[in-house]
Amino acid sequence: MRAAEIIQTLKRADRPAPRYTSYPPANHFYDLEPERYEWALARASADAETPLSAYAHLPFCHRICDYCGCHSMLAPSKGRGAVDDYLNAMAREVALVAARLGPRRQLSQLQWGGGTPNFLSASEMVRCFRLFDDAFTWTTGAERGVEMDPSVLKADQLQALKEIGFNRLSFGVQDLDEEVQRLIGRHQSPAKTRRAVELARAYGFESVHLDLVYGLPGQTRQRLLATLREVIALGPDRLSLFGFAYLPQLRPLQRQIDASRLPDPETRAALYAESVELLTTHGYERIGMDHFARPDDALSVAQRARQLHRNFQGYTVQASPDMIGFGVSAISDIAGCYAQNAKDLEAYYARVAADTLPIVRGFELSAEDRLRRALITELMCNLRLDFAEFEARFPAAAPFAARYGEPLARLAALRDEGYLTYDDRHIEMAPHAWPLVRLVGLAFDEYAAQDASRYSQIV
Repeated sequence: MRAAEIIQTLKRADRPAPRYTSYPPANHFYDLEPERYEWALARASADAETPLSAYAHLPFCHRICDYCGCHSMLAPSKGRGAVDDYLNAMAREVALVAARLGPRRQLSQLQWGGGTPNFLSASEMVRCFRLFDDAFTWTTGAERGVEMDPSVLKADQLQALKEIGFNRLSFGVQDLDEEVQRLIGRHQSPAKTRRAVELARAYGFESVHLDLVYGLPGQTRQRLLATLREVIALGPDRLSLFGFAYLPQLRPLQRQIDASRLPDPETRAALYAESVELLTTHGYERIGMDHFARPDDALSVAQRARQLHRNFQGYTVQASPDMIGFGVSAISDIAGCYAQNAKDLEAYYARVAADTLPIVRGFELSAEDRLRRALITELMCNLRLDFAEFEARFPAAAPFAARYGEPLARLAALRDEGYLTYDDRHIEMAPHAWPLVRLVGLAFDEYAAQDASRYSQIV
């Protein structure tokens, strides 16, 4: 698809919308008692044969970049002792959760995010992994992935990760241009990024993923395309291309960014469109709304087979229906309940020290919430929804066309403009319309009218 065609499509995407890593989105969470999460874990424990996904949030960073929207923090002044305290607390949390899961202890996916997980030393990484390896078992072919900052990467960290069975690495790149990095408080030379990828290949990791961001201050089409050409030359298996969500009212650190240096809407659209054109021209297949992968990558294979899945960590081939988050601010999604840990480090420590699950916020989904979550996820992953298949999975949704007549009516304009087709059998996005999938999700979102200011622009 050519950049001009993408830009024409993007003119329809001129509003904020959730990214739908969850439904309802996390801004609808409310105060949730730990007992509610305990009941969800008890419900989940009855399904002992179904594997789980796990996420560990490792929040410490050597520095905090001005653009960052993650829950990150500088380590307390006690230095490496801060990591020791954190891993001790996480060990208690893992034990608390595992006890409530009973026999359901199989993991198909483990992801470490942050923060900067490679703030941990090699030995600390091994210790962190043992918390999970001692409490859980693993499915054949389980994914073990970790996010890394190339600018502080050490070879012994990769060696340790490989030895304990990690097979997927994700390196933050954002943009390699020196001026753009200066404006966002990040300093990562192309040489460091190149070395990180080369080391990952040398140690034999199965998949290397690079994260890119468009819409950053100081970005121009020439600068971002130059970054992409350097990135493509490195040959990653997967790429993500996220739009910078400038939300200083929610992320105070972003107030340090000079808003006058942000690309205007027309330039932002061009950044996205020309990046997509360049990536697809060089053989990467578009995955969902913001990922790209080589044709032989598992994500590409899953999308062609309409077996792609999505959770709080993004697109995945692992179909585990429940995910447990560990660590400060981590979110669990289990047995129809979202549960988020305390965001304050001391509050997190105090709760686990008292043998209490560190839950402070969450959301218990109704039966209707679950139906809408499933159909939005199907659209976000596979850009198509077959009504008969959906009714077979969820009999309560039948008859689909009648039950969801009002949301379908909201899609009439997109249908009439040629962006999608729908009839009494299915919805399917047109090949050129995939940037609008969040608009389609909005049509089915019962919470969409509430506090749209908390969402990023679609493009």
